[in-house]
Amino acid sequence: SNRALDRITTAILDSDTRWQWDDTNYTDYPIGMTNLVDGQRDYTLEVSHLKILGVEAKDSSGNYYPLLPIDTLDMTSRGISPTEFMETNGLPQYYDLIANSVMLYPQPDVSVVTATNGLKVRFQRGPSYYATTDTTKEAGFASIFHRLIPLYASFDYATANEMVNKATVINN
Repeated sequence: SNRALDRITTAILDSDTRWQWDDTNYTDYPIGMTNLVDGQRDYTLEVSHLKILGVEAKDSSGNYYPLLPIDTLDMTSRGISPTEFMETNGLPQYYDLIANSVMLYPQPDVSVVTATNGLKVRFQRGPSYYATTDTTKEAGFASIFHRLIPLYASFDYATANEMVNKATVINN
C-alpha cells in the first residue's frame, strides 16, 4: 500500500504546480528552519523532501526575504569558481542545492543577519506511510481517491504473480 501512496502522490504533485500539496497526516507544515552560522556556506537538508520550493534568510531586522536559486554551472559558465563566488561574508542573496545541502552565497555575516532560525526552507515531501500496525489510519488526500490504494496494490500483486487477465481488468 505504500507503493500505491507513492504513485498517487506523484499524480497529485503533477496535477497542479501552483498548489503545495502535503499529506494531511503530517502535523506540521513542510517548512524547515535552522540557525545561520557566521561564515558557514553549507547547510545540510533532511532527505525526506521531494522538492525544494524556496529558501529564505532572515535579515538583522528579523524579516525573512527570498534567496534566488543559482547553480554552480551558472558560476562556471561565467568563468567563476564556486569557491571564489561571493566569498566575503555578508547578507546571503543566492542558494545552490547540491546533494543534500543548501549552499549560501555569500555565506552569512551574523552582523547583518538574524542567526536564530535565520534560514527557512520550504519543501514538498512524500506521503505519510502506513506501518504494519496501522489499523485506522487514512490516506492524507481526498477520500474519493482512497480506493486507488487497494487497486494499485492489487495490480502490483496480479502483475507479480502473472495474473494477466486480472491485471488487465484492474488496470482498465
